[in-house]
Amino acid sequence: MMLCMLLYRRWLDDAARYWECFSLPVKISMVTGVLALICAVAIYGWMMHRWRRQRRYIFCEATDDWLVNQVIWPAVVYGIVPEKQLAHAPLSEYQYPEYKQLFIRQLMAYRKSFTGNIPAILRTVYLRLELQAGAMAGLYSRQSARVQASLKELSGMGVWIDGRFILRLTKSKNEHTRWLARSYMVQCAPAYPLEFLEEPGEVLLPWQQFELSRMVIAREDIPVPLFEKWIDPRYHPTIISFALRLATHYQQRTAVKVMLRLLPVSVETLRIHIIGCLGQLHVAEVGPLLKGMYEMESSACRTAILQAIDQINAGAQPGHHGITILR
Repeated sequence: MMLCMLLYRRWLDDAARYWECFSLPVKISMVTGVLALICAVAIYGWMMHRWRRQRRYIFCEATDDWLVNQVIWPAVVYGIVPEKQLAHAPLSEYQYPEYKQLFIRQLMAYRKSFTGNIPAILRTVYLRLELQAGAMAGLYSRQSARVQASLKELSGMGVWIDGRFILRLTKSKNEHTRWLARSYMVQCAPAYPLEFLEEPGEVLLPWQQFELSRMVIAREDIPVPLFEKWIDPRYHPTIISFALRLATHYQQRTAVKVMLRLLPVSVETLRIHIIGCLGQLHVAEVGPLLKGMYEMESSACRTAILQAIDQINAGAQPGHHGITILR
C-alpha cells in the first residue's frame, strides 16, 4: 500500500513538472480535449441509460400483455395453461439476466394480486419456463444477499425444494436469512411446516408470532398441525403462547389437557393466556377450577378468570351476554 502511494505521488510530481513545459495554447487544447471526452462519455452513458429504460418498458408491456391475454385469460376460461403459448413467451426474445429477473418479479406480483387457481397456474408457468434454476443455485451461495433473494423468490412463487437444507437455514446466524427461511418453510413445506420449532431453545418475538400465525392460517393445502405438543414447559414461553393462539383458533380441544397441566406452573402472563384460551374453547369442566383459583390470583388473572367464565357460560347458554358473579 505504501509503495502504491509512493508511486502515485511520484507520478503527480512528474505530471506537474511536464505540465509546466507546455505552452499556453497546448494547455488550452489539452483541457478542451479532456472536457470534450468527459462530455462525450456522460452523453453516451445517459443515452445508454435511456435506451435500457425504454427496453425495460417495452419488455414489461409485452410480458404484461402476454400474461393477461395468453395465460391468465385462458386459465380463467378453460382452467389450464395452453402449452403452445409457453413457446411464445416474450422472455425468449430478451436473453439478458436482468429481463429474466424482471419477468419473475412480474409473476410474483401477479400471484399476490390474483386468487383462485391463477396463482397455481402462474407457478406452473414459472416451472415450465425453468425460471427456478437461478434461485436454486443462489440458495447454496455463500453470499447472504443472494441466499435471501433466492428464498424470497421461491417463497413468492410457492416452489419448495430441499427441505433438509431449508431446515438448516432456519438456524442460520444471519437473522434476516433465518426469518426468511422460516417464512418460506411455513408457506411452502408440503408437511411439517413448523419443524424448526422442535428445538427447546427457540424464541419467537411478538411480531414473528403474528406473521407465522397468519401464514399457517392461510395454508389450506395441508392438514392442520396439532399444536398441543408445543404447549409444554420445556419450550420457551413465546413458543407456548404461539401454540396456544393457534390451538384456540382451530378449536383444538385435545389441547385442553396439556393447558390444564401447565396452568399451575406457568408464569403469570402465560397463565392469563391459558385462562383466556380455556374460555374461548368453552371448556365447561374448568369452571370450578377457575373459581377456586380466583381468590389466590392477582387482579390481572382475576379479570381473565371472569372473562373466561363468562365466555364458558355464554357458550353453554346461547344468548347469554352478562357479567359472571362468582359465588
